[in-house]
Amino acid sequence: TSFAPNGRECDTHNNNVTYPLMFVPALFEPANCIQDLLFSLLPMASQGRLRDFRAVAVKRPDEYSDDDGTVFVRDYKGDYCTLVLRELGWFQDIVILPNNTCLEDIWVPAFIYHRFPRGWSKGAQSSSSDYIRSEDLPLEKIFFLQQQMWKTFIARNKFLYKGKKGRIIFDSRQATGRGEWTNAGAIAKLVQEQLDPDLFEVEVVDDVGALTVEEQAALFHSASIMVAPSGSGSIANAIFMRPHAIVYELSCGEPSWVRDWVMDLKIRHSAIRSDEQACKFEGHRTYFVPPSTLVAIIMDVCWEGRNRKVLP
Repeated sequence: TSFAPNGRECDTHNNNVTYPLMFVPALFEPANCIQDLLFSLLPMASQGRLRDFRAVAVKRPDEYSDDDGTVFVRDYKGDYCTLVLRELGWFQDIVILPNNTCLEDIWVPAFIYHRFPRGWSKGAQSSSSDYIRSEDLPLEKIFFLQQQMWKTFIARNKFLYKGKKGRIIFDSRQATGRGEWTNAGAIAKLVQEQLDPDLFEVEVVDDVGALTVEEQAALFHSASIMVAPSGSGSIANAIFMRPHAIVYELSCGEPSWVRDWVMDLKIRHSAIRSDEQACKFEGHRTYFVPPSTLVAIIMDVCWEGRNRKVLP
């Protein structure tokens, strides 16, 4: 079938292509890239069936508006998914075409109509989407992706943490203007004051998305504990975390998209409920966690983890 981005008329036609094409939309957050696009491609990628394909991304307008009217600028040099796909080497090549280019006969990843089931497959689904059945994407394919991502982004990563301390990372999102964790800095200070500085260090990152893919991979790989708001696109970077590390996801009560597949990788996951008033903030959601709640949880798990030698 003919394909025209955004349903507009075609400016250019490309009807003489002799190799198969796979449409890969520009995706700037790890969550959309990993658990939507890459999961959709895994059945073919794990069998080497994408090597004859060329991936096609379409350059959309450089600015777009979110639901609340906030205007964002797309930086195509920072397109997380295109960069990841280039490095993974699953495709022959990745081509970025101008907007309104028409193509005949193009493959489309399943996630455009379906979402991966782990986490929301137990009877809960949105009104707009169906879900790929879990048997269509068995666990060994998730392990395949993890191995590929580690081989590509961890094995020779110059940003890897060389220290021996346990690292506690807070993703505050405060530089993003969306879904901020408003008291991350205050809690980080309290945690650091109560932990042995020879054993643990605490870092607050205000915008994980501003880091390169290699820097994001190194950050998550180094984390013994990662705390991040639900809906933070960075959480899917947990695919780089080591076994027995912990993800604490700040939640407003919604089910987690990452919980089940993260736990299948032997990474612990818990949801922590945010303050109700922060969740109801008009315009966009924010997150606020009572300091005593989170500090106590982190202190307990650090004490237990170090004594039992199970916390990386």
